[in-house]
Amino acid sequence: MFDRLRASRHDMDVRQYAFLARQPSAAVKSRAHFLGLPKRGLALILANAMFWHPLLAQADGIVVNAPGTSLGQAGNGVPIVNIATPNANGLSHNQFHDYNVGANGVILNNATDRTQSTQLGGIIVGNPNLHGTAANIILNEVNGGSPSQLRGYTEVAGQSAHVIVANPYGISCNGCGFINTPQATLTTGKAVIENGQINRYQVDQGSVAIEGAGLNASNVDQFEIITRAATINAQIQAKKLTIVAGRNDVDARTLNATARAADGSQAPDLAIDSSALGGMYVGAVKLVGTEAGVGVKLSGDMVAGGDIQIDAGGHVVMGQTTAAGAINVKARSVEAQGVVAAGSVLEMKTQGDLLNQKSLAARDRVALQSGGVLTNNGVIEAGVNADQTRNAQGDIHVTAAQLNNNGKTVIASRDLAVNVDGTLDNRSGTLSAQNQLKVSAQTLDNQQQGRVLSAARLELNAGQLLNTDAGLVVGDRGLSGRIGQLVNRKGELSSLADVTLQVDSLDNVAGLISAGQALRLDASAAVNNQNGRLVAGQMVRVNAGQLDNSQSGILTSQGELGLNIAGTLDNQQQGRIESGAAAQVNAGNFNNQQHGVLASGGALELAAGPVNNSQGGSIYSAKALNARVTSLDQHDQGRIYSNSDLTLDLSNGHLDNHDAGLINASGQLALNNLNSVDNRSGEISSARGFSVAANSLDNRAGKLLSDQALGLRIAQALNNGAGQIAASGLDIDVASLLNDQRGRVHSRDRLNARVGGLLANQSGSFSADSGAQLTVGHLDNSNGGQLFSQGDLSLNLNRGHLNNQGGLINSPGQLLLTQLNSVDNQGGEISSTQAFDLNADQLNNSAGKLLSEQALSVRIARALDNTKGGLTAKALEVRAGTLINQAGRLAAVEGLNLQVDGELDNRSAKVLGKHLVLG
Repeated sequence: MFDRLRASRHDMDVRQYAFLARQPSAAVKSRAHFLGLPKRGLALILANAMFWHPLLAQADGIVVNAPGTSLGQAGNGVPIVNIATPNANGLSHNQFHDYNVGANGVILNNATDRTQSTQLGGIIVGNPNLHGTAANIILNEVNGGSPSQLRGYTEVAGQSAHVIVANPYGISCNGCGFINTPQATLTTGKAVIENGQINRYQVDQGSVAIEGAGLNASNVDQFEIITRAATINAQIQAKKLTIVAGRNDVDARTLNATARAADGSQAPDLAIDSSALGGMYVGAVKLVGTEAGVGVKLSGDMVAGGDIQIDAGGHVVMGQTTAAGAINVKARSVEAQGVVAAGSVLEMKTQGDLLNQKSLAARDRVALQSGGVLTNNGVIEAGVNADQTRNAQGDIHVTAAQLNNNGKTVIASRDLAVNVDGTLDNRSGTLSAQNQLKVSAQTLDNQQQGRVLSAARLELNAGQLLNTDAGLVVGDRGLSGRIGQLVNRKGELSSLADVTLQVDSLDNVAGLISAGQALRLDASAAVNNQNGRLVAGQMVRVNAGQLDNSQSGILTSQGELGLNIAGTLDNQQQGRIESGAAAQVNAGNFNNQQHGVLASGGALELAAGPVNNSQGGSIYSAKALNARVTSLDQHDQGRIYSNSDLTLDLSNGHLDNHDAGLINASGQLALNNLNSVDNRSGEISSARGFSVAANSLDNRAGKLLSDQALGLRIAQALNNGAGQIAASGLDIDVASLLNDQRGRVHSRDRLNARVGGLLANQSGSFSADSGAQLTVGHLDNSNGGQLFSQGDLSLNLNRGHLNNQGGLINSPGQLLLTQLNSVDNQGGEISSTQAFDLNADQLNNSAGKLLSEQALSVRIARALDNTKGGLTAKALEVRAGTLINQAGRLAAVEGLNLQVDGELDNRSAKVLGKHLVLG
């Protein structure tokens, strides 16, 4: 273009010199005057002929409409406007009926010198209107009713000046441009002049169109279009471009727009309309459309070496948009159809919806704020350099009423913050940050392999989080969330560091919540972890209204574990609750049946209401186990055991340990505040001493075992039928004791038993390796019952009955029988290697045996029946009220002293003694 203009100027100069060469004055002789004029005057005329055509009222589409402004032509035909005299503020106000610029351009003469060189018209004469003072601002105001057609360049001759073309009826630019103009303004508004300065532009109508050959303002520092509507159908090249569209009062200095009061006029469909052919290639651009509901369509490319600003009261459509600096968009709604990329910051703010069809990217920061639905159909990314490499300083901040990121990606190389009032749809989508990620939404839908990922900390705040079907939420260096309803079915929430969640409810069926360090979960209502996993490397803390860990649910900490469950803790059907270190579990009630596992690698504290540990349930600790419960059901192979001490407090509740239930401690075992105990076919045992205090104890076919001392305090009945009670030391205090059906009570040390009522030992065994002392109300040791001690044996019947029919009472040591009332020893044996006494009211020893390897003293106040029985000792003393000794035997190795107060029946009997004394 500029080469063409220079060539045109060169051709015009040649023609001018040719014209001068043909004049007569160029002939033979010299003259001082020509046509009566001195040579100096002639020089001026020739100059005018050379550089200036006569002044005109109009020229090539420019018609002056007010005095003070005149027109002319350069020697090459380019129109010249001698601008009006500027005021004291440097404003030259020029008014035109018509103002058009042809392809050869126009010169605005601001030259104060006699002549001035120009690019468009060569050398021209200076403007006589200026009187030596050039204008700073040239206002060309058009009021003829026709739009202005700008098809060429406008050049300011002389001092550069801000050029303003103001035509309320419209302006079109088709190949227009400006020369020697630092600032140019095209406006359809009225320039309002106050105190000799342009205060504002009053825009009520009109449009500015860029068409055809477009606009070249690349040599203008600042180019402005101020109009009600702008149409960009061709390229614009500019250093700094500002377009303000709408019915406004626009401040002339700041270009801030103030909407004018409505006048009923129809608003245009678009404030700024840029077709696919209309591109903007600028240093920086600011586009403003103020009318409510009137949109901006930018289908063409927009490329800025600096910043891009768009402010619209309606819908904005953006095509390919690139800025080396920042991009700032404010609108009622936005649709980004092409790639929008900022060299620094990308900001978009809408009152309504925001739609990204391809890519929104920035080097430093992306900030999106939508009052409606923000839909991402492509990629939103921060940390993208101009050469498409990535940096580590990219932040994204998204705020919207709703966000639709279904199957798409939002990625920040540093921080990402997403705040959504309603639903954030991230199904199959990705929200990713290399540093901190914060997400806030009423509903976060992360289903169908949705991903919310942070390489650092992740913070979630949601009324509802749907993370099912392989949804993934990861904060590598920490994950925290405040969530109403958390649904994580077959999903994952995890961190290599801590996970802290505060929820109303959690559905983690077949899901995973994992922390490399600590997992803290607070749920005001229920947690459902059926077949799910809640795991941590260092610590787990769960507070919940209810916790369902059943059906192979896993709740595991490699370190400490703490559960505080107000209602039911359900760990049945192979649920596993495990810790590598100390564990503390508090629950309203605990269901651990059907192979549930509660295990601690350290100490275990269990506090609960009813506990169901039946059908293979297991409660275990490597160190001390302390359980305070209101009842414990361990039937059918339930187990509670400790490699250290075990303390079980039933709070006066029932303990059911029947059918292979196990309570075991490698250390001290303490069973406190038991009401009733059912240990049928069960086992309660300890490597150290323990005691059982209960209201009743049913140990039929069960085992009570201790490697040290065992104490039993049973307020009512102890039933040990076919059972086993064994310890190194045994102390029993019961109301009654049934030890029939080969029941066995054995102490490897001393045995002390106090039975307030009946001790029934039919077919049973009571034995001690060291010594035994029994105090009972009655003793039934019949039918093969055995009462035996390797040491001394003391039996106090408290004046009760001793039934030893077919039974055995034996001690190699001292046998002490006291406070006997009646004794039935038919077919039984009472014996000792030491001397002993048997004193009773009656004795039936039919077919029975009383044996001592030392002295034996039998004193019966009333009847003694020894039919077919035997009383044998080294020394024997028998005293009785009556004696029936038919076929009986009284034998002493040494002396025998027999005294019978009444009847003596000695038929077929034997009375043998070395020294026999009868009385």
